[in-house]
Amino acid sequence: MTGVGETLRGAREEMELSYQDVEESIKIRAVYLRAIEEERFEELPGAAYTKGFMRSYAKFLGLDGDAVIAAYLSSAAAVPEEPAPSAPRRLQTARPAFRRTALLATAAVAVIIVIVLSFYFNPVEQKPIADPPGVSEQNQPEGETTPPVTPEEPEEPAEPEIIEGLVVEVAYSAPCWLDVRADGEPVFSGTKGEGESLRIEANEYVEFVSIGATEAITITKNGELLPGFTEHVTRNFRVIADVPRLAPPDGGQDE
Repeated sequence: MTGVGETLRGAREEMELSYQDVEESIKIRAVYLRAIEEERFEELPGAAYTKGFMRSYAKFLGLDGDAVIAAYLSSAAAVPEEPAPSAPRRLQTARPAFRRTALLATAAVAVIIVIVLSFYFNPVEQKPIADPPGVSEQNQPEGETTPPVTPEEPEEPAEPEIIEGLVVEVAYSAPCWLDVRADGEPVFSGTKGEGESLRIEANEYVEFVSIGATEAITITKNGELLPGFTEHVTRNFRVIADVPRLAPPDGGQDE
């Protein structure tokens, strides 16, 4: 036993919360909460989810999530990370050096033969020498004039695209709690897991009231990736539209 489960259970019971109360708040199923408290980690969906669930649970109970994760990882009960499957090595058949040399010599001879035959059957045509300035005009019949050549106008550079309004997309690499507002209105509050995403549309700004695990998400603004965060937990982070949209956006917020 690591003692992690007992610590979490004691904090929950001290706050007089049931499993259902916690599930409604942090969106982690009660069966997983019970498995964490009883340290039946093998029943959780993988090492990444185990750490994410444990961190969110500890934070909700007012505990140090990093300390709880460290105690869990130092124990023998920790679920090992699944190693990524290595790509099979491609077997290469060694070729003798003399065979490679013979092939190169044969290819070189073939190239020389092709060049000689091309000059023999397709002799180079001599280009006519251009008349000096003024001679072509003197040889033209009377009444005929050479039309003036109109220079091509340079193309004007394309103006940069101006995007009105704001589309913010969040991609999850691990479980993370988010509380998000669009133009001051709540649009999402909860936890999503690895491989999931969140899309928010707004006229002027999108505010992340609370981000529980910044290292678990990436944020793009109108298709442009924003820089990462320096702190684990971030509050009141705003993404502001370059040009506000006058009309409200159509469509839903969550994918």
